Amino acid sequence: MGVSGSSNRRPDKSQQWWTLFEDTQQPHRRNRRRNRNRNGGLVLLGTVLVIGIGSGLFWFGFHTSKADQSPGGSSSRATHSPDPSALSRMQQLLPPGYSPQACLPTPASAAALATMTCGRNSDPGGPASTVFTVVGSDAAMQAVFAQATSGIANVSCPGNIRSPGPWRRKAAAGRINGILLCGFSGGVPAIAWTANDELMVSVVQADAQGSTLDGLYAWWLTHS
Repeated sequence: MGVSGSSNRRPDKSQQWWTLFEDTQQPHRRNRRRNRNRNGGLVLLGTVLVIGIGSGLFWFGFHTSKADQSPGGSSSRATHSPDPSALSRMQQLLPPGYSPQACLPTPASAAALATMTCGRNSDPGGPASTVFTVVGSDAAMQAVFAQATSGIANVSCPGNIRSPGPWRRKAAAGRINGILLCGFSGGVPAIAWTANDELMVSVVQADAQGSTLDGLYAWWLTHS
């Protein structure tokens, strides 16, 4: 009897027991590999975005701070050339003891009309350096005075005079002529005052060697 041709055929793969595991598990393995690849790509993309954003913020902050520190930055103080008429008026108001070469005009702040910086005053007890500023209004005078005294450590003036406090000229003792402040700037005696009639702010500083606040105040009493 001949052998039937069907007996030589390989069994249908769908009938073999191990194909049950191949059919059910292989798709899941492929899905897990695809999920891992997808998740890895998302993590890599997120890392790149974080690094890029962080670098951009650092660059912006660095360049912004550099711009603020530059002369044209927002933190710089605007100055201008002194007003000629105000400068001429201030030269006439200088107290005695300054030689013609001792004082030079300097750039004025936005609130000022003119500013002059002077070297040593030759009178006894005179300051080693002085800054005179002429302004155009009471409000501007207060602003310039506040800025000029921001670096002075305030103390009472000699004789237990209030500082800051009003001061008066002897010729008009009943009339307040301005505000007086005594203190130390970097450990060196300093005095600042306003003059209401002249719309002027003055800051004097003593010599760092051997000077006293009492000596500078005695000079101020005869030169204010």
